[in-house]
Amino acid sequence: MLSTRNKIQLKAQQRLLSILTHYEASIYRAMSLVLIGLWVMTLAYGLYSGEFVLALVGGGVLTLGGLFFTAVLRSERWTPIGLAVVFMLIVSLQVHIMGGMIEIHFGYFVLLAILLA
Repeated sequence: MLSTRNKIQLKAQQRLLSILTHYEASIYRAMSLVLIGLWVMTLAYGLYSGEFVLALVGGGVLTLGGLFFTAVLRSERWTPIGLAVVFMLIVSLQVHIMGGMIEIHFGYFVLLAILLA
């Protein structure tokens, strides 16, 4: 039979495990939304510059790759690495689509800040 103190410790451990489990799921959900937002931005840049097909196909492939990491793989090791690579490739695609505009390069810094958070 468990003492009152052991019951309290067990409940506290269960709550901590629940918080950590839901925290990871919310991070994956947030990263998925960032990926979809990046794809929408890439499509807008493609419409503006006349490279819509490249934005649709290239951005779509990269977004699906990132969603694979967040929705299917969910590995503690490979998901952060894969998302970092996908984020940087999407910004590289955006820079290419916009013809190397300096302003678009700030996307690298924004996504690095998101990855650090």
